[in-house]
Amino acid sequence: MLLGVGAGRNSPRQIDFSGSSKEIVLCSLEKGLLARSTRRRSLLEMHQKGSDNGCDNDALSVSVGPSAIEHIRPAADANILRNAGRLLFVAILAAAQSVYAANQTNQQTTTPRSPAELSSSIQTESKRNALDNIWSHATLYQNPDNPFVQRFSLSGRAQGDYAYFDADQGDYDDTRWRRFRFGFISEVLNHGVARLEADFDFNENIESSYKRLTDAHIDWSLNPNWRITVLKQSAGFTLDGATSSKRLSTPERNALTHNLWFTSEYFTGIDIKGACGEDWSCRAGVFSSAGSKQISDFDASYFSLLSVGRELGNLLGQDKLNLRVDYVHNDQDDEADTRPFNDVVSLVADWKHGRWGMSTDFSAGLGWEEQSDVFGIVVMPVYDQTAKLQWVARYTYLYSGDDNGLRLNRYERDVVSGRGDEYNEVFIGLNWFFYGHKFKWQNGWQYSRMSDAADDGGKYDGWGFTSGLRVSW
Repeated sequence: MLLGVGAGRNSPRQIDFSGSSKEIVLCSLEKGLLARSTRRRSLLEMHQKGSDNGCDNDALSVSVGPSAIEHIRPAADANILRNAGRLLFVAILAAAQSVYAANQTNQQTTTPRSPAELSSSIQTESKRNALDNIWSHATLYQNPDNPFVQRFSLSGRAQGDYAYFDADQGDYDDTRWRRFRFGFISEVLNHGVARLEADFDFNENIESSYKRLTDAHIDWSLNPNWRITVLKQSAGFTLDGATSSKRLSTPERNALTHNLWFTSEYFTGIDIKGACGEDWSCRAGVFSSAGSKQISDFDASYFSLLSVGRELGNLLGQDKLNLRVDYVHNDQDDEADTRPFNDVVSLVADWKHGRWGMSTDFSAGLGWEEQSDVFGIVVMPVYDQTAKLQWVARYTYLYSGDDNGLRLNRYERDVVSGRGDEYNEVFIGLNWFFYGHKFKWQNGWQYSRMSDAADDGGKYDGWGFTSGLRVSW
């Protein structure tokens, strides 16, 4: 058996497992699940095994022999880091299978004799859950009686993607680290939360992997209903822009958010949020629009953010129905690390009842100078087939008042770098939650098309597939 772990275009790296007499078998989570990559520099060959290897008949397995490694060619740091991501992808799936199998065994061997015993058994099962134990190690210190520091924990996220996009204009096929962030969070003085987290890019060499600080702020509780946050923080608006990348329902944020939201996301400022009435929520903030790896000042200019939301679920007999209006005023400055819009308005709705859900976003932005005005809509229905399996669909439409007002989304723009004036996308996705949003596997298929009236290199017509692992702590 041959396992390819090469990352560079011209530096394939191979590990030969042939001729071995013993094997380690990783059974798939479900019968017939196939993990594979068609990229020529990252090939994992798998084959079917029978029940003699410990898997069910027709279960997927990977055989690894003791005479494993014949040679690994030297590679640059970037290749090593990319290889680590690919092997991590397989290792995480294997770990998930182990946890799944252990939980299934516990459930099958536990036979309580009464409803009371059943309840107790379920509670014990939850406490002993292997993933609960793993994630609990992120908390390094906890003492609610300490008047100064109540808790100190690690924080971060590791996200990896495989993407294949095929358009009339070209294609894209790669495996890459999507995000890696690491930091600390601490509860202090019974009212505050201090957070420090950095962003790293492991797709290049390790010496320059540090990109910037993301969160670097103090969050203080003014009272049970209101909190104030100062210094560098996420300035979220629109449907996906206000959603953490740890909790997205799709591998990537939608194209509306990519065009109208400020994709740098983290800005230095002051923000206050809380309940401004029964079932009402409010947020107001002022931020520096300057871009900086660390905590920035107001040398560029500023933008202000105001959000007002109302929860109507209880009133209408639904599990959830939240309506929210976001308004951003962005003071014009050519040095700003924002999108070139003076004003952005977004109307977001988020509905959930039983297994069904629906999120929508109607947004518009008034551009400055060469940036034209932009309008867009997103409709995203969701269906929870089980507690672990979720289906997602999405339709996105964007329109620019003038030529070249729209940008393509991630991976599409790796095929076409130009801009257009009208964009349509249809997306369907499947999410598998191993441990809620903290550990999930997201897959998405999409067809998108962008017109380019100026005919200067912005036309796009193609489909794409993205598969990504998302881990956060």
